[in-house]
Amino acid sequence: RNTAWALACVVFTGHESKIQMNSSQAPHKQSALEKLANKLMLIILAIQVVLCLGGAVAGAIYQGGDAVGEKYLGVEESSAAELLLYGVTKFFTFLIIFGNFIPISLIVTLGVVKLLQGFFIGADEDMSCGGTKAAVRTSDLNEELGQIEYIFSDKTGTLTRNRMEFRKCSIWGNSYGMGIAEVRRRVLKKMGLPIPADPVPPPGAKKTPHVNLVDSQLETVLADEDTEEYRHCLRFFLHLAINHTVMCEASNIPDIPVAYSASSPDEGALVYAASHFGFTFSSRDSTGLYVNVRGREIKVIVEADFEFTSARKCSSIACR
Repeated sequence: RNTAWALACVVFTGHESKIQMNSSQAPHKQSALEKLANKLMLIILAIQVVLCLGGAVAGAIYQGGDAVGEKYLGVEESSAAELLLYGVTKFFTFLIIFGNFIPISLIVTLGVVKLLQGFFIGADEDMSCGGTKAAVRTSDLNEELGQIEYIFSDKTGTLTRNRMEFRKCSIWGNSYGMGIAEVRRRVLKKMGLPIPADPVPPPGAKKTPHVNLVDSQLETVLADEDTEEYRHCLRFFLHLAINHTVMCEASNIPDIPVAYSASSPDEGALVYAASHFGFTFSSRDSTGLYVNVRGREIKVIVEADFEFTSARKCSSIACR
């Protein structure tokens, strides 16, 4: 960002790239009913194999023992190899006989039932929203719909506007900014109390993105440079214009000299607030940054920068 050109070195390509290494096929999902049916089939198959083995062993023992003395069978004495072959043959014979143990049509029946359920779900008017009916993309999990108890959803920026506005500030014990903040507005709404209307800025007031602070008292303090309140406001807004990681971009909004690109919306709102009151962050280089303080350009040399962390809950900067 904000770089004319850059040199890059490709380390991993093709199947060794990060995207290829992290990519994997979607797992096949099975319903609880389908898993139970597969488990029961394995149990039935195991029982069938045990019965076939028992019949084959019993048949081989009878073939080599009592069957030899039965004249009507015409069985002669057999060697061990012949008895083994006879037992293997009898095993597959019993396997064919007991073949109806496994319900072959069960899986086909379940598939047909799920397909019909998919048609009913797509045609159900009670499952439509705004004229858009439910679309069944896979019928493998139809019977799981009635068993859903909880739905978990992560709170991301895609679910909300994720918009920050600078509405209030406290400088040297003085609170500036009329109206109420969004948190107070939600509390009043939850308690059923009337919510006051937002203050209207005076005609011809300066408009800055992400800044909605209306207070004539702050404008009065900034207009008098000989007061103690002004010096505290100077330190406050100068801190907002310096202590950040915002990058400058070309602005396409009239009366806005530069646009700011920030990693978080709250950091961008603070820098826009400083610019709104005359402390404009104009550019940045390898040694520091440039700030326009109410018409006077100053160079701030950054000695050390301590970025925001969840442990410190603040960011710090050492500069001169």
